[in-house]
Amino acid sequence: MRLLGVIGGALISLLASAAPSRAEAPPDRMATLARGLNVAHWFRFPPDGSTRALRNYMDDAAIASLKQAGFTYIRLAVGPEVVMRGDGIASDKLDAIVSAIERFQKAGLAVMVEPHPQNLGNWNLQTNADARRKLLGFWRDLAPALAHLPPALTFPEVVNEPMFADPAQWDRMQGDLVAIIRAALPRNTIVLAGADWSSINGLLRVKPVADRNVVYTFHTYEPQVLTLLASWEQGVDTASLGKLPFPVTDQARCRAAVAGIQHQRTRDIANYWCSERHDAATIAANVNRAVRWGRDNGVSVALTEFGAVRALNEDSRNAYLEAVRQAADQARIGWGLWALEDSMGFAIQPGRYSASTTLPPGVMRALGLPPASRR
Repeated sequence: MRLLGVIGGALISLLASAAPSRAEAPPDRMATLARGLNVAHWFRFPPDGSTRALRNYMDDAAIASLKQAGFTYIRLAVGPEVVMRGDGIASDKLDAIVSAIERFQKAGLAVMVEPHPQNLGNWNLQTNADARRKLLGFWRDLAPALAHLPPALTFPEVVNEPMFADPAQWDRMQGDLVAIIRAALPRNTIVLAGADWSSINGLLRVKPVADRNVVYTFHTYEPQVLTLLASWEQGVDTASLGKLPFPVTDQARCRAAVAGIQHQRTRDIANYWCSERHDAATIAANVNRAVRWGRDNGVSVALTEFGAVRALNEDSRNAYLEAVRQAADQARIGWGLWALEDSMGFAIQPGRYSASTTLPPGVMRALGLPPASRR
């Protein structure tokens, strides 16, 4: 019996060492990240960058209405260009950031706060030593300033959409950022990312950190022919592409719908779209790549950015948003729409959202939230 016990103990130890180390964030924290909304312009492209205006970008009633609409957290973008002086955050701007977070939390909303440069190309962390120094300085200032806030409602995100050709280089920098944040915030759940614009492909190449109280974010705007209307290609007729159907349930019908496009290249793109036959199942399959990575590595993941341009026809746009949201819900991971003041989301004019603003009912239904008239 003693020999069997020794063998059994050794076998258990062997199996434990073979299994991935579990590092999921606390379940209550993940539940808090169930339904998110990005607030993109308050501290990134404010109509007025003065400290006084930053404090008054949104009043308390407007903030409370976002909670009443059904959102559980806000992802707050902070532009280093707006708030930093040299390698640190200006003290008045730091106070304004913390005040905004406090007001969201008073309304019952958690806040994911992240440095989000105005121009990602000009803030290339891979090649720009000055940008790397500024990012470290950003967190040396902000992390201690968040220490008095409830850890269950305060989620520091290391940076928006880092881009590194060498994932190992980003792994090292991400580790440095975690160390700075964790020193000031020992109980908070830190939000991490992959090295390729926070994409799913980038997430699949990141090396998980040793810290156990973390969640890995990813963004998806796939397929971009639909969500961005191939806007990266000069000369494309985006108005015609705005008529693309989603889901594509009948390839012949889809081709007939785009047959009248006069511009040849645009028509080729539209026909390619029809041939791909995207629907809710293909959207879910893409999201589930990130979910599987999280499961395989024993870590938590959350989808914190998705959206589609308003130039896409309303039926397709709402169907796409619903497909992404449902994929996240079915995988039991949190999601976040980009954004309150961006054409990919609600397209509210920056600084003009109030408690009386009606959020687009079709988008609200796509998000599984009740339109204002039914609240």
